[in-house]
Amino acid sequence: MDTEQKQKKVLFAGLTILVLAGILLYSVSIFDRQVAQITDTTPPEVLVQGLKQQPIQGVSEPAKVSSIDWAKVQLDACGGEAKYRTLPWWETFMIHASQTDYYSKAYIQSELKSVSENKYANPAGTVYTDQAVYCAALSNVDAAICAKPVRKLTNEDFLESGEGCLSKNGEAFIAVFPGEYMGGGNHVLRYDIETDILEVAMRVNDPLDLDGYTWNAPPTSFGKRVGNMIKMFGGTGDAGCSGTTEFDYDYAANKVEMTKRCGMCDGEKPVCQLF
Repeated sequence: MDTEQKQKKVLFAGLTILVLAGILLYSVSIFDRQVAQITDTTPPEVLVQGLKQQPIQGVSEPAKVSSIDWAKVQLDACGGEAKYRTLPWWETFMIHASQTDYYSKAYIQSELKSVSENKYANPAGTVYTDQAVYCAALSNVDAAICAKPVRKLTNEDFLESGEGCLSKNGEAFIAVFPGEYMGGGNHVLRYDIETDILEVAMRVNDPLDLDGYTWNAPPTSFGKRVGNMIKMFGGTGDAGCSGTTEFDYDYAANKVEMTKRCGMCDGEKPVCQLF
């Protein structure tokens, strides 16, 4: 009898161990399934938010787009720096302008061409088309050409003889920076005040292609406006000779085109050319 009871106790103990092991394995299985369920059911918006926080390589911010329909812009009376310098957007406008190169690449190329063709400035007759190559070839720095790329537009450039026109609703502004003698550094700018976008006007039939003089007296002031076209005028003179120019500035298309050029020297009649 004792032997039979011992066998029953051993059998009961074995069954108990098997049951406890089964319960333990079942609990572990349930826990694993719960963990998997939590991982798989993460809300999509959380995953998307996490992705948004990760920087995306090689992707830049989208470019700003002007909020203005320039074809509908109506300009008010024009004026100089004193007319606009106290307005809240003027400082921001000038910050953008000061990031604009004073001398265009075309102007630099015209000066290099002049040096190449000038037997006194370039007795070796070397043809220069690249500014860096030209400046590297000099024994001393030619400030007239080599320092030009670092020049930017400044408030003083506008203060001296610049002129601007503000739209009647105060949301759009056009301006001309006359530049230096004979036109180097001349710019016509269009500024969307609301969206904070400044654009440099494109030049059509650039006078650089005519005889090397940048803009042949660039535009320095605004005249009468007809639709989206506004007249601009310029003039220059030296050593008894003078020249006048007329331009059409389409501020909706942001293009400036020379339409007329007249030149004369003392004792001569003006000679004009239409474009």
